[in-house]
Amino acid sequence: MHICLAGVKSCPPEIGGVEVFAFEIGRRLVSSGTKVTVIVPRKKNQRKMEDVEGISVRRVWAVNNRHLLKVSMMPEELRVAAEIRPDVFHANDPPSGVVSLLSSRWKSSILTVHGRVVPPSEWSTPFRLGGKFLHGLAVKGATAVATTDRKTASLLGEYRKDVVVIPPGVDTQLFRKGAYSRPDSLEEGKINILFVGRLTKGKGVDILIESLGHIRPDILARIELTVIGDGPLAKTVRESKPSAGSVNWIGEVPHRDIPPFFANADLLVMPSRSEGLPISMLEAMSAGLPVVSTTVGGIETYFNDEHLTRIESITSEGVANAIERAIESRGLIDKKAKTARELVESQFSWDRVAERYLRLYEETTA
Repeated sequence: MHICLAGVKSCPPEIGGVEVFAFEIGRRLVSSGTKVTVIVPRKKNQRKMEDVEGISVRRVWAVNNRHLLKVSMMPEELRVAAEIRPDVFHANDPPSGVVSLLSSRWKSSILTVHGRVVPPSEWSTPFRLGGKFLHGLAVKGATAVATTDRKTASLLGEYRKDVVVIPPGVDTQLFRKGAYSRPDSLEEGKINILFVGRLTKGKGVDILIESLGHIRPDILARIELTVIGDGPLAKTVRESKPSAGSVNWIGEVPHRDIPPFFANADLLVMPSRSEGLPISMLEAMSAGLPVVSTTVGGIETYFNDEHLTRIESITSEGVANAIERAIESRGLIDKKAKTARELVESQFSWDRVAERYLRLYEETTA
């Protein structure tokens, strides 16, 4: 069987849950004897074709613009997919989902919806409406639709009822406490707080930076916030005054270099306004890192106050309050981190994810 994974920005993965998802299930499918091709946009000086751990990576032309990148890929995505003729075209965003409907050269089209597709805080009205239109076409037209959590599945109910819920996974051997030395960028003697993800409104990085101005001075003096990632809000949040002297800006870090940060930090803060089920949360929990988070989207499907410190209000004051509560209750958050790791170890596995998708591929091509 030959699977084509599309709607992915990079392979091997840079920061990004969809990229990690495609890479991890792709590697496991290859090890089971399945042929896998991943189509991604091509950056300057990258090869058009490359083998990455058995995955055939095809890089195509795309406009380097966050609003237009995925749509601009569609013609080349279709051309490459029609050329390689996979048995299954597995789309991971609305544009690639529409591409999957434009040819009869594959037996089935699978769409995975990784949480809310077009958060209102992220996109202006024309792009949001366009994205919703493509999203509706892709969901209604796919042979099968999967998503990461029950909350997202319920939101898809306006289009179809037969949505399969398959949560993402984590490599618990790669993400574990005590397995790595402390990165030089994590200051010894400080309470190291991490933010890992795209610098967007959906991820709430702007609220997090503003929250530093609301944290009690005695606590603020003891912490350092390390921000790993890049995105459209990078310039804005880096220039915001409350961050002066309090934030360690790392920028983008290849996914393979993330485990030491999770293994040696003291707290992960995720003030997201919109989510599916973030893989970075699973990775932090696997590493035994206490989590402070909102419970939007798919997070509340799997985790509660036994596993994380909840941000009650998605405001800078609400984030500051949650951080203070976590720092002042070390024993409690360590207990929550232990409970979260046990749950992640028992229920979230990339091997299990790959097996479930392989069954879905087989069912839809039978």
